[in-house]
Amino acid sequence: PALDLLRLALLRAARSGVDTLEPPMALRLTALLAPGSAAAAEKAAPLMALRGLANMAANPALRPLAAPHAGAMLESLSPFLGGESPPATRLAASSLLLNASSLLKDKAAAAADEEGLLMQGLSLVSHALATPSLEEEALFRVLCSLGALLETGAAAAETASSLDIESALDGLRLPDGGAPKVRQKLAAVRAALAKRSKQ
Repeated sequence: PALDLLRLALLRAARSGVDTLEPPMALRLTALLAPGSAAAAEKAAPLMALRGLANMAANPALRPLAAPHAGAMLESLSPFLGGESPPATRLAASSLLLNASSLLKDKAAAAADEEGLLMQGLSLVSHALATPSLEEEALFRVLCSLGALLETGAAAAETASSLDIESALDGLRLPDGGAPKVRQKLAAVRAALAKRSKQ
């Protein structure tokens, strides 16, 4: 219950009070996701921690506090994007991937290590795209993450090419009657990759 209340509060919280915490809030929540931690073994704690981090990275007041720890957030994500995680956890992880990736194009909350964050984000996109039967909404957020990363410039397209993300996109099999937004976003990121590769 406490983590659930915290993740809701972080969506609307002001910077005052959160910015004086030691260790920082982002690292406190990331620690709950660490393999072997007591919280990681619980069913609900990782889900609430992922949602809390996603909300923190989405809250304009807290984004500058989240940005320096975006790398730590992304580093914790891989186990929760894979096929062994429950659908709700994969959705929360894909939300955090999207919000953390968007920090790269937010000039007011520039990440401390943009190059490293770019590689982490694109590697996670590649990992998620390889997950069999990824839920439609989670896939949409992964594709939005890719789009956000590609908007940062030519280096993103080069990194995506080195990770063979285009082949992963080609291998996606979208269900008939699926949400149009997924097909539209897939077409958009394919076009962005093609455009960047020609520059």
